[in-house]
Amino acid sequence: MILDNRFLLCWLAPIVAGLFSPYAQGFKHLVAFESKIAFYGFLVLYLFYALFALIKSPLVVKILKNTLVFISVFFAFLHFFLARYFDMLLTPSTIDTILATNLKESHDFLTSMVLPHGGVLLGALVACGLFLYFARLHVPLSTKAHIALIALFMLGIGVHATRIISAEMTLTQGTNQAIERVIPLMREGHAIYTSLKEYGNNQAILQAIREPLPKDYLKVDSDSVPNVVLIVGESASRNFMHLYGYPVPNTPFLSGLAERERERERSQFVRVSGHHCAFWLDRPRA
Repeated sequence: MILDNRFLLCWLAPIVAGLFSPYAQGFKHLVAFESKIAFYGFLVLYLFYALFALIKSPLVVKILKNTLVFISVFFAFLHFFLARYFDMLLTPSTIDTILATNLKESHDFLTSMVLPHGGVLLGALVACGLFLYFARLHVPLSTKAHIALIALFMLGIGVHATRIISAEMTLTQGTNQAIERVIPLMREGHAIYTSLKEYGNNQAILQAIREPLPKDYLKVDSDSVPNVVLIVGESASRNFMHLYGYPVPNTPFLSGLAERERERERSQFVRVSGHHCAFWLDRPRA
């Protein structure tokens, strides 16, 4: 098993992208977050390279390593772009938004948000290419090195488990949190899997809605309560609303309503943070 420059790039890319993550706000959180990414990123890549070492065909190994580099760098770019320009994370909700976006919205987003920052993304891509070209890493791992790394991995996981327990969390909760937030490649895989699973469930629900209703569906039992229809604008991010500065005019009604209310000297909420159905108001703007 040999660690090469591709291994190093796959390891460094999520670490650099993590510097811009909302989870890395403040020195203490930055050190803790980046340490976890570095540790678990090395562990995941070590496992991949251990599997690659079992493959006899050099061509297949080369293809797999290049694929791993592409996926790692792509996800790192995605994390950087979302965190740097939208203060967002790559979560199942983000994947849901991408899946629900039509071609016109995708085109408007590309021209108004991605292309203006194309120089930054191109520069990062060139930097990765130069790194692969000039970096010369060729570290064969001996049996002693494997034993030392495995011991280090066990020690690190043990320390993390101890911290999870000291934070009054169960190991299951801590593991799920690490998979969702920290571990490179696994967190992206988890987000994509969860989103596609929910997307399939939503499609099944839509299909059920489209089914013809029974003839007696309007029948009301004498002891039933009145029907209540609750409409919730779930997963509506202010980062993609023209009302709050997004350049694509995709909220004409809300923007017009805000303008009319502003003329009446009423308040418009600037930022509201929410989880499920409980919301906390940061501050209003007159």
